[in-house]
Amino acid sequence: MFFKKPDTVKQVPFTELARYMDSMFDSKISKVMDSVERSISSLSEEAARFAELSEKFYSADLEPDMEYIEHMSEGFIKSQKATYSKSLYSILTERAGSIDAPADTRYERIKLKKEAYEYMLQEILKLNSKFSMILVGYSKQMDSFKREFSKIDKMLKGINDQLKGVSEEVDAYNRINEEIALMMANVESVNEASSRKSGLKIDRNEKADEKLRNAISAVEAERSSYESKMHSLEDEEKAMRHGIISILQPLSRASRIYDHESKGKVHITEFIGDPIRLLSDIDNYNAFESELRKMREYILSNPSKFKGHESDASQISNAISSDIPRMMAKLQHIETEANAIKEHIAALSSKLHEMERERDKTEEKFGELADQDERMRKSYASIMDSKTKIERLCFEAYKARLNITCLPDQVQ
Repeated sequence: MFFKKPDTVKQVPFTELARYMDSMFDSKISKVMDSVERSISSLSEEAARFAELSEKFYSADLEPDMEYIEHMSEGFIKSQKATYSKSLYSILTERAGSIDAPADTRYERIKLKKEAYEYMLQEILKLNSKFSMILVGYSKQMDSFKREFSKIDKMLKGINDQLKGVSEEVDAYNRINEEIALMMANVESVNEASSRKSGLKIDRNEKADEKLRNAISAVEAERSSYESKMHSLEDEEKAMRHGIISILQPLSRASRIYDHESKGKVHITEFIGDPIRLLSDIDNYNAFESELRKMREYILSNPSKFKGHESDASQISNAISSDIPRMMAKLQHIETEANAIKEHIAALSSKLHEMERERDKTEEKFGELADQDERMRKSYASIMDSKTKIERLCFEAYKARLNITCLPDQVQ
C-alpha cells in the first residue's frame, strides 16, 4: 500500500510575508517575464536608435522645406528646430532616468519600464503637436522618426499583450497583498494599543477605589450638613431683617413730617430707610432712639399735624421697647456664623473637587484602558481573519501550504 507524502507547511513570520509572496509571484510568472524582458531589451534598442536620430537631427545643418509654411520665416523655423530637438532630448533623458526605478517584484520592474516608454511616446506626440511646423518643414527627416516611433509603439502593444497573459496571477497577487497590508495595519494597531496600555501604568485596586468613594461620600454628607445649616441661618437672617424693618416701616410717613418740622441734625427718615446698616452701630442707635422719643413728644404736643397721631405715638413706643440693639446683635451673630459656614462649605467643595478630579482621572485611565483592550481585540480578530484568507489565497494561487507565525498575542 502506498502513502502520499504529506504536503510541507511553510512557516513564515508575518514580517517576512510580503517578501515571501513577492518571490512566489515572481517564480509563478518567470517564463512569461523572461519573454517580456527579451521584448523590453529589443524595445530599448529601438529607443536607442530613436535617440541617435534625434542627436543627428539636432546637429545637422538642414534647410527647411518652406513650401507649406511660407507664411513663416526660414530663420524662425531653424530656431524652432533647435528648441524642438532640445525638448525631444529632455523627454528621452527623462525616460532613461525612470527605466531602472526600484520595485518589489520582477513584474513590477518590467511594468515600470514599459510604462516609461509609453509615457515617452505620449510626450513625443504632445511635442509634435506643439511643433507641427517642424514636422512639415523637415518632413523628409521626420519619416525616419515616424518609422522608429511606429516600431516602438507596435512593440509596446505586443508587450501589453504578453502581460495580459498573467493577469490572473497579477490579480491573485494583488488580492494577497491587499490582505497583507490590512494585516500589517492591524498588527500596528495592536502594537500601538499595547504601548498605550503600558504607558498608562495603572492597576485596578478595589480597596483603594472603595476608600476613595467612601471619602467622597463623607465629604458630600458633611458639606450637605453645612448647607442645611446655611439655609436655616439664611431663613433666620431674613426673618430678623424683616422684623426690624416691619417695626420701623409704619413710622415712615410721620418721620417725614417730623424731620421737616424739627429741622434737626438727626433725620429719622434716614434711619428708617436703611435700618440694618445705620442701626448696627450702638452710637447711631442711641442717637436714633433719643430722636424717636423727641418725635413722640412732638406728635403728642401737635396732634393736628399727624393723621392718626395716637397710632404713630404707639408705634414709636413699640419700636423703643422692641430692643432693636439686641435684634441687631443677633443679626450680626447670624451673619458671622453664616460667613464661617460659607468658608467651611467652600473648603469642603474644594476638597471634594480635588477628590472627584482624582477619581475622574483614574476612571478616565481605566476607560482608556478598556478602549485599548477593545481596540486590541478587534485588531487581533482582523489579524486572524487576514491570516486565514492569506493562507487560503496562497494555496489557491501557488499550491503552497503556509502558516503565518510570530503574530502578536491575543489580549487577555
